[in-house]
Amino acid sequence: MNLEFSLDDLIDIFGEPLELSSPDLLDYWFRYERTDGIAITLSLSGYERSVGVIVTSFGTVECSYFHLDRTDSVHVLEKERRTFEILSSDPPVRCLVAMDSDSILSTDVPRLQA
Repeated sequence: MNLEFSLDDLIDIFGEPLELSSPDLLDYWFRYERTDGIAITLSLSGYERSVGVIVTSFGTVECSYFHLDRTDSVHVLEKERRTFEILSSDPPVRCLVAMDSDSILSTDVPRLQA
């Protein structure tokens, strides 16, 4: 099973993929730069089902990082607000990315039962 995502929807919120993308391998890199100096980079590998999000400030300081293997899907939720979610069922994880918000990354991971 490949990672489920809409390339057109991601282009709508990020713009064109970066040059280091390899569409034939379903590997894509995107970058969105806000006016306040914060940049959000998304990398995804369709075949490997892995997704990474890097948030940097002024291009040099890494503020936050999220990486998930065995990802099921990446869905754009609201194009106007530049929000998307990253979902996995094994393990069950949801990461919400709101690129124009003060709180850019929010991750939900259920507690494991002992």
